[in-house]
Amino acid sequence: MLASEGVKMRGWACSRGGWSLSSGAEVMRHEVTWGVVSRVFEDGESGVNVSERDINVLRAYLEKRSTVERLCEHKRAVVLVQDMHGTIRDCVGDTDRLFGMPATELIDAAPQSYTWRLLDEEGRAFAPEELPGRRAIMTGRVQEGLVGVALAEGEPVWVSLVCHPIFHGNEAIGLLTTLIDVSALQLTRQALAEVEARLREQHKMQAVERMAAAIAHDFNNLLSVVLSQTDCVLADYGGNPGLRADLLEIREATERAVELTQNLLAVGKVQHQAPVSLSLNGLMEEFTGLARVLMPGVSVDWRPGTLSYGVRADRSQLEQIVLNLMINASEAMEGKGRVVVRTEEVKTEGEVVLLLSIRDEGRGMTPEVAQRAFEPFFTTKAPGQGSGMGLATVYGVVSQSGGRVELETAPGAGTEVLVWLRAGEMLEGQAQGLDEETTEVGGAPQEEEVQTHPRETKRPSGSLSPLRRRQPTALVVLGRERDRRLVRKVLERRRFRVIDCALADEARCLVQIDAPLDVLICAQHLLDASGVELASELMKVRPGLGLVLVGGSADDAEIAATFTERPQVIAAPFDGEALQDAVERVMRSGEGRGRMVSG
Repeated sequence: MLASEGVKMRGWACSRGGWSLSSGAEVMRHEVTWGVVSRVFEDGESGVNVSERDINVLRAYLEKRSTVERLCEHKRAVVLVQDMHGTIRDCVGDTDRLFGMPATELIDAAPQSYTWRLLDEEGRAFAPEELPGRRAIMTGRVQEGLVGVALAEGEPVWVSLVCHPIFHGNEAIGLLTTLIDVSALQLTRQALAEVEARLREQHKMQAVERMAAAIAHDFNNLLSVVLSQTDCVLADYGGNPGLRADLLEIREATERAVELTQNLLAVGKVQHQAPVSLSLNGLMEEFTGLARVLMPGVSVDWRPGTLSYGVRADRSQLEQIVLNLMINASEAMEGKGRVVVRTEEVKTEGEVVLLLSIRDEGRGMTPEVAQRAFEPFFTTKAPGQGSGMGLATVYGVVSQSGGRVELETAPGAGTEVLVWLRAGEMLEGQAQGLDEETTEVGGAPQEEEVQTHPRETKRPSGSLSPLRRRQPTALVVLGRERDRRLVRKVLERRRFRVIDCALADEARCLVQIDAPLDVLICAQHLLDASGVELASELMKVRPGLGLVLVGGSADDAEIAATFTERPQVIAAPFDGEALQDAVERVMRSGEGRGRMVSG
């Protein structure tokens, strides 16, 4: 399209393939998907002589500008025309929302007067030489990307930016910049990225959990042998002072290894649990008082919430996670400072959960450290000063109990650990004391939990009580030969007759023999069957048969569905004392025999 020679025109003209005109006018040219828009500046002469053809040009400009304005309104876009120095010469679109001022105030605005900043995809301000417009002018190439437009206040608006250089001959003399609002898309992308990051973290933790559980399981089996054989040697040669001291040292080291495997089991969410009904406020009242004594330099600010519900959890494990969190808080403050401990009852989506929050005023964590805080063996302490299992154990125990753990922290701002626990049944009164810990949720009194940890079990002195005049008989069904040999050795020392086998089919044959059987010691998981199902089957054949399950959990769903009365359960690794106590409980007045669900 040609403008008549001598025509002095101020306005816009459009065409698809660019345009040219005679001397006397300056042209800014660019190509975009919706056409070419050009601005012709007056050369200073007064008056305008417009031919009929030029009127058609103006009419075409008005139609095209109207199209651009409608496009900008529909796409929430802004189009800017700038000279080579960045001064805005014209603009179309919703500039109020993007730049905080109407289009009329943007005309002739130089970069020094801009009230906004451009941010890169990471949210950092561009250096002057890296600004897209500057790079388009310097390189003569189109610059595009995701950019944030940040005003002095409020969140940045994310736009898809395209900067087209405008040429006069071979020289870039200006810019045409298109900015399309993609904030909603950016928010979706950020949310998706966060979900993907959480999924990656979950997959990583699941892999760690499986590995920890597998390692702990194998170590437990080995530690069971070490503990039991040590007890047997102590019983035979404990009278030798020098040998006894060595054996006790072996046993103490083994017990420390057991503690480590228990932490690994917690990480793997397969730790043996004996859940009871607990008053969270009651437990924390006791613990905060203890913390004030053990950490004299720490001020414990205890803020109990009004809780109408109890929690169902393993008391010793809940105490362990509270202890770990309190120790972490104290160490983060180097033994001096304030720790805020609070509880709260929260209703979310029709479910009641109980919140335990422990917040310190320590040094806090960087995002990189916080991201790895729950990994087993991860620690920022010097070698030998920390195992890195504290928060990992907390994560595992809480997750296995059906809760979740969250971390809120920042460098220099302290750390708050939020433990969310599922609520049990409603408590019967406002002040629920610690005496309710042996009450199942729902209020029915239950028996005292069986302690099976080797360091916690205190067996009365002397051998197993002679409860019957005849020699008692035990049927042992365990998959590993070393486990059967170990149990046989322990029970035969207590004058038991022991019949053992590895498979369920063998046990079904042995239970048919014409001889009395007093107790069944059975692994929960066998090579060819479920130990729980096998025990149920054998107890129907021998109604008076007592039961001790090895390697299970008293709160296991399969056990709960099979037996109306909880059987004796010992978790691996177990020592001779734990086995003896479990068997003695079964033999004594039929306690914990594991009566089956009828039908």
